[in-house]
Amino acid sequence: MKSKFAVTHPGKLGDLIYSLPSIRDLSLHLGTSVDILISSLCISARSLLQYQPYINKVIIDYDYKPVHEHRGFQPHNLNFPDNTYNYESIFHLGYREKDEYPLEEKPLRGYGYYILKRDYGINLSPSLASAISLPSYETLDPFIIFQGLGETLDMVMGSEKVDAVCLEWSNFLKSTGKNIIAITGPKEAFRYQKSNINYLVSTDLLQAAIIISSAKLVVSVQSVITALANEIDLPRVILGVFPNALPSTSLGKVVPLFSNMEQKNELRNYIMTIY
Repeated sequence: MKSKFAVTHPGKLGDLIYSLPSIRDLSLHLGTSVDILISSLCISARSLLQYQPYINKVIIDYDYKPVHEHRGFQPHNLNFPDNTYNYESIFHLGYREKDEYPLEEKPLRGYGYYILKRDYGINLSPSLASAISLPSYETLDPFIIFQGLGETLDMVMGSEKVDAVCLEWSNFLKSTGKNIIAITGPKEAFRYQKSNINYLVSTDLLQAAIIISSAKLVVSVQSVITALANEIDLPRVILGVFPNALPSTSLGKVVPLFSNMEQKNELRNYIMTIY
């Protein structure tokens, strides 16, 4: 069945995941599921998006190429692959290059609501309920998920500094004696090879989300894994740099990415209480 409404979002991946609550609530407001158009740069999210009950169909704009990545991929709008999609309304939720929403300070989760109100006159009350549905997944061995790289962090800090930080946190987590599993994309796997930590390479966000949904804890920088953990509402520790990815519920904690020994000892105690 063809949807009457569509949303678009070019990414990045984490930005797309943070938009899901507003898409879910828009679907509830419209009383129907919506189609979503994404760029090929977010194709790893296709299965995850298609699994959500509020998304009818996932469409890929294979021609989209970002001009730059300031405030997410720019330009924010995408084009449907042909003229057969005659929607009643299309909602473009990608981050605008310029607007009054302070993306580096306010939660990324709130941006979709801001745009729906500002550009489309739809004033929705943000819900803290999880916007991600998943198949059930059980594991016998408890584990902690670690993710030590976000693409934005790599751009801001440089790869050499991120390498060092990833190694430092890998060593700290291994020192807890718990079962630590890193989850990463193929481009970043070398960082975990350097730290001799167990890791899984995933190119499918549905697969990644299913795995982390059974973790005792997720420890991650501000990345797509952080966004997934936030929307699934898992116990999570954000290795914080920017306030825009702070946890939206009480299950989340924030420690500085550059933590001192006292802060790391507090985190160690916390890990021992929940594992």
